[in-house]
Amino acid sequence: MERTKKVESFKGTDAVLLLQEVDPEDGKVKYRKIGGGTFRMSKNRIIKQNQTFMAHPDEIPKQFRDVVVPVVPLSPEKVLKAVSQTYEVKSDKTPGWYNVFDGNGKQLNERRMKQDAAEALVNSLEDETVTIQKRVVKPDDTAGWFNVFDESGKKMNVRRMRKGAAERLAGSPEE
Repeated sequence: MERTKKVESFKGTDAVLLLQEVDPEDGKVKYRKIGGGTFRMSKNRIIKQNQTFMAHPDEIPKQFRDVVVPVVPLSPEKVLKAVSQTYEVKSDKTPGWYNVFDGNGKQLNERRMKQDAAEALVNSLEDETVTIQKRVVKPDDTAGWFNVFDESGKKMNVRRMRKGAAERLAGSPEE
């Protein structure tokens, strides 16, 4: 934004002085130092109280933006819009385990998970309603062996298993 101002010279004739708050060629903006003390910029520039100066917006650290303000308010920075993302559930190397990937191919989960948990993660990322089946680990008749049951009481595993394997199948946080 450029403004012009008429200033009388010493000889009595009118001259036009160009006041620049924004330098479009260089990208510099006119700033004013408010508050007490001094502000040291790069290249040993010292800015004193109420002094105006030209600088790039990225030269002013965020910590000092309350004492070094632009003379003309800057236009707000562009807000990034969220792009609708597609998510995909892919099988892991181990049968029965899955990973969730975004549209760029980046893996979103840290640990592999069962298919229904992976689909629940995809649904939560896509803002759909999420229903996670609760599974229960119960000890078998023999000591040291366990079975996994779903909400309706149906047995999920075919063979009895140790406690750690049963908890992994149930989706317990410990893996």
